[in-house]
Amino acid sequence: MNPSPSFGLAEMGRRLLEDMAPVIQPGYSASEAGQIGIMLLGVAEKWDGAAHHLRAENRALVTLLVDAAALVGTPPPVTQDDDDIRISALTEINERLRSALIPVHAAVELLDTPEGRAMNDRIWDHLRASQARLGSAMDLF
Repeated sequence: MNPSPSFGLAEMGRRLLEDMAPVIQPGYSASEAGQIGIMLLGVAEKWDGAAHHLRAENRALVTLLVDAAALVGTPPPVTQDDDDIRISALTEINERLRSALIPVHAAVELLDTPEGRAMNDRIWDHLRASQARLGSAMDLF
């Protein structure tokens, strides 16, 4: 048997919540066991789709950067590079892409044209949607 990380985390969370927390003495320890169980279930859920969501996010950012850079007349600051699908590698790429977006976005905001305003809206729409898709660590609580 080779359990997936999401299965293992979910099973540990379930066991903490259903088997251990009810028999631990009331108070801090029982509460702590329940909170840890909930966190493990949340991490398991996030883990299952993390690589897929990060890869899609990175591809959308590359497209956005290429389009925005063309609009402001600069070469695209990045290329698509997602052969390594480890979550840590995809996260590193995502951080690099987001950093590259900052100066390009600043240049777009200086454009006083319909195309510039449309691209600025597109960038902000992407950032809002990205936050909703990827969430944050606090979404687990």
